[in-house]
Amino acid sequence: MSQNNISSTVQFVDKFNQNNSVVSMLNDSFIRIEITQFIQKVNFWIAIMEILMVICGILGNGLALIVINRRSLRDTSSSVFITYLAIFDILVLVVHVTNIATLHWIQSYILHCFLAYLTDLVTFCSVWIMVIMTLERCVAVHSPFLAKRFCTTERARYSIYILMVFSFILFSSTFPNIYA
Repeated sequence: MSQNNISSTVQFVDKFNQNNSVVSMLNDSFIRIEITQFIQKVNFWIAIMEILMVICGILGNGLALIVINRRSLRDTSSSVFITYLAIFDILVLVVHVTNIATLHWIQSYILHCFLAYLTDLVTFCSVWIMVIMTLERCVAVHSPFLAKRFCTTERARYSIYILMVFSFILFSSTFPNIYA
């Protein structure tokens, strides 16, 4: 007899759920509204954190530019790399924030593609400046006599310029494929 009560209760619950009652539809819509409000709050705080990171990044890189370009530090190849690294890091921050702002306020597909391209380009340059700087420091530590000949400010500038030209060619050739 208890088996019959259980099966009749299950049948009643199944019939109730299949009817899509007003209560279940209201609960579903309230849950969706809560989720939407939560996502909006999270996006707001993410935007605040991004703005704070950009401000701190620009201030930090600006201070690095001021300190590294003093007369006593300006004549080393490392100062050239650090200067360009700070410039490209500032560009990464500014272009990324501009890209995010245009997504929300300006609905231009062409501008968004260009800013995404520019973000990729300056990020690529920033990362590879760190790689070149690391290789230059490895040469300086491993072979100090070679470092006097190869680790000069002129060669550092030339390597940055070659990197910029290479990255421009690389990203310009892949631009139509990625953003088509």
